[in-house]
Amino acid sequence: MPAIDHARIKQAIIIAVILIFGITIIYELRSFMSGILGAVTLYVLLRSSMLKLTEKYRWTKAVASIFLIIASVLLILIPLGAIVRLLYTKLANFEINTNQVHKGVIAIVNTIEDATGIELMSDGFIAEIQNVISGAIQVVLNTTYSLAINAIMLCFLLYFMLTNVRKLDRASFRLLPLTEKHAKRLVLDSKKMVVSNAVGIPLIAVVQGMVAALGYWVFGVSDPIFWGLITGVFGILPVVGTTIIWLPMGVYMMVEAEIWQGIGLIIFGTAVITSIDNFIRFILQKKMADVHPVVTVLGVIIGINLFGFIGLIFGPLLLSTFLLLVKLYRYEYMNVKESHIIRLDKSKPTRLIKRP
Repeated sequence: MPAIDHARIKQAIIIAVILIFGITIIYELRSFMSGILGAVTLYVLLRSSMLKLTEKYRWTKAVASIFLIIASVLLILIPLGAIVRLLYTKLANFEINTNQVHKGVIAIVNTIEDATGIELMSDGFIAEIQNVISGAIQVVLNTTYSLAINAIMLCFLLYFMLTNVRKLDRASFRLLPLTEKHAKRLVLDSKKMVVSNAVGIPLIAVVQGMVAALGYWVFGVSDPIFWGLITGVFGILPVVGTTIIWLPMGVYMMVEAEIWQGIGLIIFGTAVITSIDNFIRFILQKKMADVHPVVTVLGVIIGINLFGFIGLIFGPLLLSTFLLLVKLYRYEYMNVKESHIIRLDKSKPTRLIKRP
């Protein structure tokens, strides 16, 4: 009979206790996860600026942290809050007349089917789309209430993270169960993913929304700013993206006898709105990770279910991080060649601290 390994048993008990406490803490803090993830995201983006202010320009940690937090509030949180408030106001007062919407969609579908001779969708499928849209609107309304408290949590955590940058660096490298090479790779790729999801995606959405609003105003769409915001939000989705908004809108205008306005909007959407995405990605391609469209779509679904409206950003980021960890695990512990799982970064390397 083999001897009982008491040390392994104690280790398993400690791990189990840690997991129980960790899961309990995360569960109880689930209402504040948007603020916590937001603090981590901004920390990754502001870390270099914090070090430059404190180590190069000799600012005190408290002053530098407060300055960066105020800048983040002015440049990110206040505009985001204004957008969410506008969406909430519009959607809260947006009474959907089911029969009218149904008739309008049927008219558009019938026009396309008559012109092409192809059956696009059944009445039941159209009704299901209406239910999905109504559910999405409800998600936005339900998540706006927690925005303020999560913003406070974000600022609170971000202050202490920024004032302890070097301590966090050392702690992170000690805790990572990876070699120094792959720990650095994780940091580099994580920063690229954060830039791609937290900067690139919102920037593309904002620019597409502004361009779309301009087009809606030119071609006579009522409430162009609101529909520009909606277009920007849908611009986050790859492949279909903004087409979901401006194409049906242009066809509907044609059905309503606004022929030239509808044709002009469709041409503008095809030539300008959809091209902005590729233009911005070309500008930011050296700083952005190459996120697969499937990851973005699944991440958006996961993020909305977990965090509501703000999950449009955090969902793809979480899924991308998960896939990166899986790749690094395969390379670290399964002897998989790096070239098979990680595309080497040939851009200018980021200066990292050495593992203590």
